[in-house]
Amino acid sequence: MDEVLALTEAPQRALSAARIRTLLDERTLMHDRLQRCTNVARVFPSDANFLLIECRDADRFFAAGKSAGLIVRDFSSYPGLANCLRISIGTPDQNQRLLAAVEQP
Repeated sequence: MDEVLALTEAPQRALSAARIRTLLDERTLMHDRLQRCTNVARVFPSDANFLLIECRDADRFFAAGKSAGLIVRDFSSYPGLANCLRISIGTPDQNQRLLAAVEQP
C-alpha cells in the first residue's frame, strides 16, 4: 500500500491516506459494535475491507441489511461457514444504517 502511495502526487496521497484511515476506523467500530449484537455469535478477525460474521440467525441479519439498502453477502454455503455473512465496510453513513437495522431486537 505504501509503495502505491509513494507513486502518486501529494494531494492524492493525502486523500488516499484519509480514506484508508476512515476505512480502518470504521472496520474497528463495526467489529466492536457487531460483536455486541445479540444476533452475532462471532466476528472473525480481518485485515481487509470487510468483516466475516457468524450469526445466530443469518437470514434475519441478511434481511435487515437488505432492508437498509446495503449489500451483505451470504457465505453459508461455503464449507465450515454455516450461518456466516460477509459485510463490506462502507461509508460511516452506510455502516450506521446497517448497525441500526441489525441492532434492533
